[in-house]
Order: sequence, then structure tokens, then C-alpha cells
Amino acid sequence: TSTCSDNGIVAGVQSQYFPSTLDREWRFYCCRYAKRCPYSCWKTSDYPEYHKEEAEMIVPGYGYFIRGAQTTFSGVLRFPLQISLWTD
Repeated sequence: TSTCSDNGIVAGVQSQYFPSTLDREWRFYCCRYAKRCPYSCWKTSDYPEYHKEEAEMIVPGYGYFIRGAQTTFSGVLRFPLQISLWTD
């Protein structure tokens, strides 16, 4: 699980895949958000269904922010990348 600290929100995501170890490293670009504390949080399960397919995460509407993400790795099975959202 990775979440932006200091009440931050995710402003960008980058990943790098390592074929030799079948592993992926994720990095999140976080920015501070000081107006309010997060509430009404939940996780989504939007993920690609096929190998090398791109996923697209669309925030539900104005006032929602991405706070963090969580994923589970398996060399055989596909697991979702869960995104934590909150409203301002």
C-alpha cells in the first residue's frame, strides 16, 4: 500500500517493469492539500484484463482526489490495482 503523506494527493504515477524478476516498481508524485482532511474514502478495482493492456482511471467528478494505491503481485494470476479516493 502506498499513500501520500502529510494530507497529500497523487498528482502523477510512474511504473517500471523488471522482466528478469517479473516485478513492477511504482512511484507516486504527491502534492500537499491543506484545505480539509480526507473523508468518504473508498477503493476502486479498475485494472486491465489482458497482458500489456493499458488501464485508465477516471476520477468520478470535480472535488475527488487520488490519495494512494494498493496492488498484489502474482506471476500467474492478475490482481487489481486499487485506488483510494476522497472528496474535499
